Amino acid sequence: MTEYRWCDHCMTRTEHEEVDDSRDYNPRGRGLYRCKRCGHTRRMRHLRPSSEIGY
Repeated sequence: MTEYRWCDHCMTRTEHEEVDDSRDYNPRGRGLYRCKRCGHTRRMRHLRPSSEIGY
């Protein structure tokens, strides 16, 4: 699943793919995401379903 997240290395919002999902035992946990532009991996909070909707 591809999401637009903030990358610390690229310093912009880029496409990220989820490498490891920790939602199965903790819905508010952190998942491992990888930037598709530079390949940097980082543990970030999951997006809330309401934040994916454009306001």
